Amino acid sequence: VRPVHRLARGATLGDRDVIETYVAGAAGSALGLGWLLRKAQTGGVQLYVMVVVVGAAAVALAAGLAT
Repeated sequence: VRPVHRLARGATLGDRDVIETYVAGAAGSALGLGWLLRKAQTGGVQLYVMVVVVGAAAVALAAGLAT
């Protein structure tokens, strides 16, 4: 009974210390990304076009460097 009790205690500590940390980190990352995306949405079409053009140029440059 005692070895099983120790094993259960170890699993509980692992869950609390490892799994909960990853879950909290993922939640914080999602909140931070949402905040950044909310700030980026200004409603200005010119800004959106510029971002698409710069992104397309970056992809083309990366594709050119990869070959």
